[in-house]
Amino acid sequence: MSRVQDIISKCDETIRRHRLLPERGCVVLAVSGGPDSLALLHLMCEVRDRSDPQITLHVGHLHHGMRGAAADEDARFVESEAARLGVACTIERADVPGLAAKRRLGIEAAGRDARYQFLARLAKSLGAGEIAFGHQADDQAETVLMRVIRGAGPRGLGGIPYTRSIADAPEIRVIRPLLDCTRREIVRFLRQRGVRSRLDSTNLSRKYLRNRVRRLAIPELKRELGERLTADLCSLASLAQRFQAKSDVIRATLRTQHSVRAMDGYVETKAAWLRRMPPAMLADQVQAWMKEAALWRKMLSAEEYERIAALIDRGRGRVAISGSVLACVWRGLFILCPAPAASGSSAAARTDAEYRVQLAVPGCTLIDRLDGSIEAEILSAGKELVGLKRATRDGFDELLDLQKLELPLVARFPRRGDRMRPLGAPGSRKLQDIFTDLHVPPWLRTRTLLVTMQDRPIWIVGHRIADAVKLTDRTRKTLRLRFLPKA
Repeated sequence: MSRVQDIISKCDETIRRHRLLPERGCVVLAVSGGPDSLALLHLMCEVRDRSDPQITLHVGHLHHGMRGAAADEDARFVESEAARLGVACTIERADVPGLAAKRRLGIEAAGRDARYQFLARLAKSLGAGEIAFGHQADDQAETVLMRVIRGAGPRGLGGIPYTRSIADAPEIRVIRPLLDCTRREIVRFLRQRGVRSRLDSTNLSRKYLRNRVRRLAIPELKRELGERLTADLCSLASLAQRFQAKSDVIRATLRTQHSVRAMDGYVETKAAWLRRMPPAMLADQVQAWMKEAALWRKMLSAEEYERIAALIDRGRGRVAISGSVLACVWRGLFILCPAPAASGSSAAARTDAEYRVQLAVPGCTLIDRLDGSIEAEILSAGKELVGLKRATRDGFDELLDLQKLELPLVARFPRRGDRMRPLGAPGSRKLQDIFTDLHVPPWLRTRTLLVTMQDRPIWIVGHRIADAVKLTDRTRKTLRLRFLPKA
């Protein structure tokens, strides 16, 4: 078998083993014009023609608004190469430097976000369920070594997965058909096909850690340890991925056995069961919750995970971690939430105190300060709807007697002197005392949203409504209020 046939068979085997392709439909190929993505384009055409004739391929190329004429030539090259192979191509331009400045991100992170957003949009428009990237075995080895340097746990040592869903578009999978092919095999394949790729000069810069690992660390380690280094690091990634899959199953089982309140910007559960969790599994669980609650999507450092584990063992206190996130243990509860510094300055406190939004009834009202909205719906029914409320099982979906309300209703944050009689309580109480009973930490109280009527609280969003607006046997029209986090 020729070396060309070797790499085609290896790519085909990776696709089969990890079930990367659908039986039919469209697959978007992320093609930059570099050797890996160019090999991806050619190899996917080969695999399609040999084994998957029902697959349609479509090239996506993002012009990052950097590198001037060289980037323009990259786009023209990709378009020409796709046309030569009979593959449709879509090219889009983005201002990555502007995006980085606007979002306060590094150029690499901004470019990655822009690329994934473009490819996800393209996939949705084509009805494609997969986006293929050209990551290969040497990329995997570099990633694992970088994670080792940073002190990663099992999930981090798993490196680049063969497939995963996109965070903002879970119906679309990222697939990596070349992950078992080495850079040397890819270069040889392109040379034998007479295909010349483009060179991105940023890949030569020692400014980026990956480039330093690729051009300095790995060659030196191979001189000392031998050429099997890449294969050994890839084997470590595979082992870590299998371990992680088992760990995920155990964590999922544990979670079903314990109550967890996870929503946009907030996670709460009892700390006791977390103390029994092995450290590596605890780190995974914290990371999963931070993503689920949209608090922080990147991995924390090993030192941060150790501080969180020590906090849970101690049973009290709080620690600040990456992404302006606070981890704390409060009255037996483990809580993840935005750190006060993110909105706790005196200027922010003043603007919070002045924040007022009149609710559209019926309708949907944006609560921009909390990245969410309140939906108001009028229902022609009364107390028989209580079962509907019970089904929601949280304080973010409430039913109020419309006849007892005086519009307009206004959403705002707590102020000194606020009082309310909570549902079922014997009398009116200070809001601060209600917060104490509800176990709301002091640093979250000023950012807990209220819905008010004539400036009096009638709903502590996420917790309680006022007794005065509850449904009774006489209720004929009901107002359903729901707080909806930003999608």
